[in-house]
Amino acid sequence: MSEDVNGKDYRPQRRHSIERYRPGARNRQDEDYGEDLSEQLGGMSIREDKGRGRGRGKLPLAPRDLRNKLNEIRKNAPPLDQHHYINSNNINIHSNYHRNNNHHRNDNRYHYPKGRGKQGQQNEDRREDASGSLPLVTRNTECFEPSYEPPDMRILFAQPDWKKYERKCSTRDVIMVTNLFGSPDDKSIYDSLLCEIEESGIDPDQLWQSWHGDSHLIADDKKPWKKKCPTFSMVIDKIADYFKMDVKATRFNWYRDSSEWKPYHHDAAAVKYNRAKTQNFTAGVSFGTERDAAFQHAKTKTVVTLPQVNGCVYTFGRDVNILWRHGIPQVSLEDEKEDGGRISIILWGWIDQHEL
Repeated sequence: MSEDVNGKDYRPQRRHSIERYRPGARNRQDEDYGEDLSEQLGGMSIREDKGRGRGRGKLPLAPRDLRNKLNEIRKNAPPLDQHHYINSNNINIHSNYHRNNNHHRNDNRYHYPKGRGKQGQQNEDRREDASGSLPLVTRNTECFEPSYEPPDMRILFAQPDWKKYERKCSTRDVIMVTNLFGSPDDKSIYDSLLCEIEESGIDPDQLWQSWHGDSHLIADDKKPWKKKCPTFSMVIDKIADYFKMDVKATRFNWYRDSSEWKPYHHDAAAVKYNRAKTQNFTAGVSFGTERDAAFQHAKTKTVVTLPQVNGCVYTFGRDVNILWRHGIPQVSLEDEKEDGGRISIILWGWIDQHEL
């Protein structure tokens, strides 16, 4: 132990940096440092670290009244390396080297080294495009407890070879059937429906009614056009037979082009008690130009879309009609694939369902 005549311990104190504990760390300094320090201290004795101590280098055995002078010399001494230095309170802090080289932007949480050549450029492109226009998440798992809550929506796809729907339906099912009416490229049903209803003998001004703020047209069910439309009856019977559905009401919607749409809404069974007693299932089939059928969550406003190609059928159960609104969004000019018409036939009725 190094002590002065008053019994004070002048051994070096531990610092935060690991560089301080490496043997001989001070010996990397200029060799004249110890001699200069000895001269400034008036020729007092200097203890030299041979690498067996804590790596603090040469330290004076100074009396108590020279401690302040020693600390002043230490403050003016050169840093141990380019990474660290000692501030006025002898606290080890980061230098600009760390701040410049360890800084990460918030939008680059996934780091891919750029490197050289083609692979390096691919890494750079992947780093910049990792999140697209959305910020990356901060946690990938929020909860590690199992959840037994039912889903707000369960989306199912019918098997292509089914003659009838063979699964048990739940109140939260959305079911997609893509091949019930043949190939999506075959537009013959669309043409037949439009031709038959136009040749039904009913004045078009009385047959077609604007609906939901003049967003599209529906055929007036009070007019006797259904007797002249065998294709419409075929579609209704085929869907009812496929789902074992007791049909209570139907509708013929016509979207003349891609600018026409249907706003988000609940079907009547979600708001009217007398309808809820006889209707727990909605089925819709689309003919003509492809459009999206969209569901908007009633509370969160989250939107889920299901593209409806020609001949595609989609259905939803009782709870989906309550938890979600549904509609046909408008198509922007940029997203418009083809400016054609679409016929949507809707069925409301009852099927056997179980609670999910």
